[in-house]
Amino acid sequence: MIQRINFIQKEGLQITYGTLLWGLGGVVFTCLAIQGIVLLAHYRTKSQFKLFNEEIKKLKAEREQLLSRDEVVQGSGPSFVLRKILEEEPEWSTLLASVARALPPNVWLVSFKTAAKQDARSKRGIIVNGTAKTPAALASFLNALEENPYFEKVVLTSSKEEIGVFNFSASCDITPKRKS
Repeated sequence: MIQRINFIQKEGLQITYGTLLWGLGGVVFTCLAIQGIVLLAHYRTKSQFKLFNEEIKKLKAEREQLLSRDEVVQGSGPSFVLRKILEEEPEWSTLLASVARALPPNVWLVSFKTAAKQDARSKRGIIVNGTAKTPAALASFLNALEENPYFEKVVLTSSKEEIGVFNFSASCDITPKRKS
């Protein structure tokens, strides 16, 4: 029988106290380095947090100062002008919802445009373009607009029959916003 001969000798893993000491030292050094990095990041974040809080305090103080100055001068400034413009504007959401409720099933709106009016009573008007299946449906829509509290002076400006439908354009004034 032939036996194999191995000329390379295997040495078993020899762990000495020196190897253990070096490994333990490496693990301790790595842990300390990670802890140091975490502490540095914590202190940096803490200082940035303080800076941001100081900036917030400054901005709040400036806001309060501007608001108190605005209360003193009620009749001037950009905030007063903006507030006045917003008070004069109609409530568009309720206005559009009322137009949608006024639409009969056989009338479709193509465009809805606001226009400035020269009239002293109402500063804005709307121009509505659309299509109606029948003249009765168009008349029903115009009557519903006239009965709507948001509109006055409803006028059919043009109407033309094309291919069995009526294309129309109507204009009306928006009633001024009522003070509560």
